[in-house]
Amino acid sequence: MDTASGLVSGLLYLSFLLSFAFLIPVQRSFASRGTKSGLIAAGSSLVCITAGQSFRLSSFGAFNFSLFLASSVPPLLFLAALSFVNMRLGRLGLGMKILLASILLSIVAAPFVVKATADQAFIDNMKFYISSVAESSGIDKGSLNGVDEAIRSAITTLRSAFAPLLFWVLGFSWLTGSRLGARSSAKTPEEREARIARLKLGNFKVPQAALWPTLASWALLLVVLAAKLGAIAQMLAWNLALCSASLYTVQGLGIIGYLSDRYPLARLARLLLPIVAILIVLNPMAGAVTLTILPLLGITEVWYPYRNLKGALK
Repeated sequence: MDTASGLVSGLLYLSFLLSFAFLIPVQRSFASRGTKSGLIAAGSSLVCITAGQSFRLSSFGAFNFSLFLASSVPPLLFLAALSFVNMRLGRLGLGMKILLASILLSIVAAPFVVKATADQAFIDNMKFYISSVAESSGIDKGSLNGVDEAIRSAITTLRSAFAPLLFWVLGFSWLTGSRLGARSSAKTPEEREARIARLKLGNFKVPQAALWPTLASWALLLVVLAAKLGAIAQMLAWNLALCSASLYTVQGLGIIGYLSDRYPLARLARLLLPIVAILIVLNPMAGAVTLTILPLLGITEVWYPYRNLKGALK
């Protein structure tokens, strides 16, 4: 069963379209059957991914070892980070473990991100890889005319936000996989509901000790942008600010989820969330506004106890 979960994980990663979800089957094994099962699933996933990447590159007739490493190291690091999150490390809480894992991944990833931004050979390799996959999938070559601009845009965005991206991938994978694990391992419906209830975002709160470091990271970003410092300084400042904001974004979502479970009016917010998500994708301005409101909602809970309202929304 654990090996099968690993194979599903590997196939998800190799699918491209669903690669963002490849950690979920591994986390399901961690959550439902324990650390040993999760590690077996993680190992099986890595074997499947490396074998698939090797076969894919060889089938293109131009096996490139550096490109093979570039495509195999990221899943290895993600699987190692997920394993770290599932380890018992004294009093270290889940949120802190996810944040630490994201920071460690970011430290490892930073040199590669900088190189990818500056190295034209790497961009050319990625273009060749994407074009080869597209051709093997029967996609019209005419639809690939904008691939150069798309790659440059993606790398620029990644350079400014790779740390929070890692945070969200790990957090989403842990939560979704844990919920699936709770459903499959519970022996009774009551036990299943109790386990799922413990995994609700409404239970998540950022420790108060994170408040001042978060405010300091936002102030640092303003200073760096106002002083027009170099690209490396801006990259670090943006990633620090967005990563700390991500914590309070989760708390903001938790507040909305908590209130929507208890007050009829607040349930409207839950119904609007899919519409807001579509707006974020289609309209950058709407996305910027939303991604500003949510962390502000989360951080102001330090002063305003939104989850202890007495009848205001009844």
